[in-house]
Amino acid sequence: MKMALRLSFLVFVMMTFFTLNSYARFEGLIKSLDEYFTFSSGIVVAVDKENVTIDIGETSGAFVGKIYKVYRDGAEIKHPITGAILGKKRSYVATIKIIDIFDKMSIGSVIDKKDEIHVSDSVVSERPVKVSYEFLNFEKRIEYILNDELSKTNLLITDKNSPTKIVFEQQKDGIIKVDILVNNKTIKNIFFADVNIGDERGKAYGATSDLVRSDLMSYDLKTIAIGYVKKDGKEYIITADKKTVYIFYFDGKGFNKVDEIKGDFSDIQSVETADLNGNGVDEIYISNVYENKEARSYVYEYSEDGKFKQIGKTIPFLIRSIMENGKKKIVVQRVSRGGEYLGGISYLNYAGGEFSRGEAIDNSENLGIYGFGYSDIDGDGKKELIWVDDEFRLRVYKGKQEIYRSVEIFNQTPLYFLMNQEVLLKEQKGYGPADNPIELKSYRKYLKNRIFINEKNELFLLKNTPSYKNLPMLEKFNDSSVGRYVWQAKMIRKSWESDLFEPVIVDYYVVEKYGKYYAYALRNTNPGDKGGLLKSIFNTAKSEIIYIEIK
Repeated sequence: MKMALRLSFLVFVMMTFFTLNSYARFEGLIKSLDEYFTFSSGIVVAVDKENVTIDIGETSGAFVGKIYKVYRDGAEIKHPITGAILGKKRSYVATIKIIDIFDKMSIGSVIDKKDEIHVSDSVVSERPVKVSYEFLNFEKRIEYILNDELSKTNLLITDKNSPTKIVFEQQKDGIIKVDILVNNKTIKNIFFADVNIGDERGKAYGATSDLVRSDLMSYDLKTIAIGYVKKDGKEYIITADKKTVYIFYFDGKGFNKVDEIKGDFSDIQSVETADLNGNGVDEIYISNVYENKEARSYVYEYSEDGKFKQIGKTIPFLIRSIMENGKKKIVVQRVSRGGEYLGGISYLNYAGGEFSRGEAIDNSENLGIYGFGYSDIDGDGKKELIWVDDEFRLRVYKGKQEIYRSVEIFNQTPLYFLMNQEVLLKEQKGYGPADNPIELKSYRKYLKNRIFINEKNELFLLKNTPSYKNLPMLEKFNDSSVGRYVWQAKMIRKSWESDLFEPVIVDYYVVEKYGKYYAYALRNTNPGDKGGLLKSIFNTAKSEIIYIEIK
């Protein structure tokens, strides 16, 4: 009981920290806007027909397009008992909009008038200032956080018809450019560095810039991908269990299921997204093993009638995406009924309405498609083969020569598929009975996670830390995390790691937007075939999508 209370308190503290951390990140930017749109007051110093000169200039808060109310002071108001002067009666005269500005004065044009304006009339700026917002190139979560913090300022109020517009543009390396426009003319630029909060608070708090977790869902999800799979320009999360593909949308606050695909799926292994046919919409690639006999994979695409439909013929390969120094490629490999990966890993091509196997990647013949990567990680201009072997050690090959093998375990997952014919063949060859857990593990084709490699030659890898390293067949894990690694001194070295999550993260996907990286991790509390009959009866599988903003 005490342990449960401690865990609950820890989760509360972590979520509170991330919430406070997120909503403090734009404090400097909001302060700059508040200072620019700050309240200002003065008097009328000259009147020329419909133009009014006031003693408020750029240095004291005026700007082109700013609205001021003009008032006239009247008789004094006295306290009936003490006789103290409480103020003066004030009557509304007119409204002006600044059309020209100088250091210490401004010229305004009359846009509303109740009475004639006189020299020495008082002017005060309109509060709150009506503005409209536009966000360019923002990841949805960051847009949500910024929008939410803007809503908390007392100086600005949203009005989509306002002539004053504030445009926020996410640029490379965390720089946010802010353009303030009046009648589509830029009057002010502000630049803000969206640096990673937590850097000055110690390493314990600096692992992750931002984090959002979905509710636990009663799905046995095993794979995740991200793509623009509809024609609305939005990014969607593609997941799947054994027989159904689910599509979620992350609006910056929560994860909402918006669609699903049911097809002739026997046992879905993984999903991928890419626009190989070049029509501007990502296809969904679904790797499927049919009755533990053969690969039967499918490609689906969003159609004009608003439904996902299969395009092309069934593909007799397993399909996977790789990131070649930041560029997504789709690759395929055949798997035999005897459980052998046949031939090399090849690129998938599209032509004439059909998909076909293209050029093979050199020296990939003895490697499986799961846990495979292909990129230049040492910066010599030549691509290396990167592969997680059957013991979940990361290997790096230059040509046919192995130049590195990790001590640490990476991309381990409890998910796998079996080929029935392989079990029979190995039994006949004396490998051991199929119900022997040690032997059975050797038949499994584990769905080792992707190796994402960006244009900076950095690798993103998943770590599920085994509870019993000497008994891997138990597939028990202490924790899960996503990390970024660099090739240095002929080895990979960790440069960043996410917070530790409860096991097990079964899959993850990394996306890059304008120099910033985001990971979507898929956690399953009871993945795969664990739980047996009880799992099928009580639906004990619980899946969770986790959004991680990477430092």
